[in-house]
Amino acid sequence: KTLVKKFLKEAVDYGVELQESHTWNQFGKGRKLRLVETIDQHLIDLAEEVMDQERPSIDILDNIGEIKGLLINLYR
Repeated sequence: KTLVKKFLKEAVDYGVELQESHTWNQFGKGRKLRLVETIDQHLIDLAEEVMDQERPSIDILDNIGEIKGLLINLYR
């Protein structure tokens, strides 16, 4: 789980870039634009493959976390 989390963080850090710019229309009203650029498509593709392969494990961990939360709420 930790390795997948680290890998995905690295894929996001080095695979995409967020750029912001400002534009104005003819009436002078400003608008902020955000553009997500793909820097390394191979890294993004690999991250998607890892997520697809690990999906059953992630779903199981999600269910365990939900059950744990319900048990904690039960004992409060």
